[in-house]
Amino acid sequence: MYTAIANITQHQDTVNCLGFSDDGVFLASGDDSGLLVISRTEDPKKYDKYHLADSITCLVWIPGSQSLYVGLANCDVNLIFLEEERAYRLKFHPPGYDDMAQDLKSITQVNCLSFDPYHSRLAVGVGSMMVVASIPDLRSNKYNEECVIIPEDRASKKNSMLLKSLPAEVRSVHFIEEGQQIVVTYLEEGIRCYGIHDRKEMWRIVPKSYRIGRSTLDSQMRFIVCSNLYNGFNVYSIRKKAYHRTFIHETSEENNVILPILFIHDDDDVLLGSAFGQVTVRSIWGDGSTTLDHGDDMIQAIAFTDALKSGCYIATACAEKGLETYIRLWLQMDEEGTIPSILRRTLSSLIYIQQCASQY
Repeated sequence: MYTAIANITQHQDTVNCLGFSDDGVFLASGDDSGLLVISRTEDPKKYDKYHLADSITCLVWIPGSQSLYVGLANCDVNLIFLEEERAYRLKFHPPGYDDMAQDLKSITQVNCLSFDPYHSRLAVGVGSMMVVASIPDLRSNKYNEECVIIPEDRASKKNSMLLKSLPAEVRSVHFIEEGQQIVVTYLEEGIRCYGIHDRKEMWRIVPKSYRIGRSTLDSQMRFIVCSNLYNGFNVYSIRKKAYHRTFIHETSEENNVILPILFIHDDDDVLLGSAFGQVTVRSIWGDGSTTLDHGDDMIQAIAFTDALKSGCYIATACAEKGLETYIRLWLQMDEEGTIPSILRRTLSSLIYIQQCASQY
């Protein structure tokens, strides 16, 4: 069980993204006003603020450092060094961005980021384009494009200016195979895996639902979980490239928003955002669940870390505006009798092997 231990109240606008640093020491949060807050996990009253040029849409920490990338609605990515108090701006504008009509430009933004620690590369999902970039010269704001993938976009065959969304919009990106491949989930173009060097499609999964909001991939490449913008979260087997099960999250049409998902607890559980306050921790193996109660507040940003000795932390952020905006920190205390993480991973592997064996 998790216990709420603190509220972070520095934001006055909808919080779109959260992320703990690799060592768990810092929690980064970004909102619609362009405010980035870096809080200390174990002492959230200590924090720093950064005011960026546009709405913050996503962020990712660089492992082993006190630096992070922050994506904006204007298609820029900021690289921020906390120790040096420096920031650099990189433009990831898609082709023709400057000449786009404002209606189309308003729905073309940096939607997701992923960092490849094996090669120090950054994957950026901007509009319908996925870019893998290495960044050799920050002071000149230059980077090298190692891979650019733009799938056939059905929006280009229509009047894109009148659309509320891009069908081939990149929703999430995940590096796999030690950075040699990347999994991309699209709003309406399914789940696809590409080779970084040859840009060829390695495999794809046709989703059960019409659309995908966000996705999360477990570290052992067993499952990918996608919010389906309909009735919850669909789980797909990567080995079978097929639908597995659904975590139901019924909601009204007016609250049908993009919800986040994360694998946590050594990939045994998933943390699910909520359109009506009931954030849940669900077992990937069975029906067990735990609820983190937020009343009726919409929760569109979540984060998790187990890197600190004090226990596992979850951060959840509400989408309210003004004085009602808050980020809540939850702590699962380490107790005597708790199964050590290495044993939990072993048990999880044994369960998975048993499930696979039973299918033959």
